[in-house]
Amino acid sequence: MNVEHLTGVLGARISGLDLTTLNEQQAASLRAAICQHQVVVIPGQALSPAQQTAFSHQLGPFSPVPFVEPLAGFPEVISVVKEAFEPDAFNFGGVWHSDFSFLESPPAFTILQAIDVPTVGGDTVWASMTAAWEALTPDQQERFTEMTAVHSASASYSPAQQALHSGLSSMDIRTSTDAEDTQEHPLVCVHPETG
Repeated sequence: MNVEHLTGVLGARISGLDLTTLNEQQAASLRAAICQHQVVVIPGQALSPAQQTAFSHQLGPFSPVPFVEPLAGFPEVISVVKEAFEPDAFNFGGVWHSDFSFLESPPAFTILQAIDVPTVGGDTVWASMTAAWEALTPDQQERFTEMTAVHSASASYSPAQQALHSGLSSMDIRTSTDAEDTQEHPLVCVHPETG
């Protein structure tokens, strides 16, 4: 497995792996690389939903995907769709977010397999919470360590929000009043493997 750093803060490109045939040692090395670099790109993979599911299970436990209809037969895999004709008024995942933070136990990783990508636009951007933390003063770190944040899926998945965006998205959203439930998490989450 070859790891090429992409920036000074986060991100790496990994080559020399076939995600359909990972052994335990390779999966452990890949998991460690993801934890170290926070975001990894593994080009040249064309995983079927079954292969993507098997790969995700090698990285650890999975969470069922709430509020979005999964692919038939694959409860952990959803299709994230933003068609060119859709207005920017509702862009699924188009604002800064932490995937599934509204769950009691959010998953450790999200796997995004880009299948149909436009030549212009459609960018996905990541931010390093580690770098953000390190940029804080010790007083700020101490203050934030004592705080919690309340998370909800309401802005994306509640019936009221979906009614506002009716017909504006190709996503197969399952609206529910459950989206209005809240979860409280520490504002500062310490990574269990990297600290």
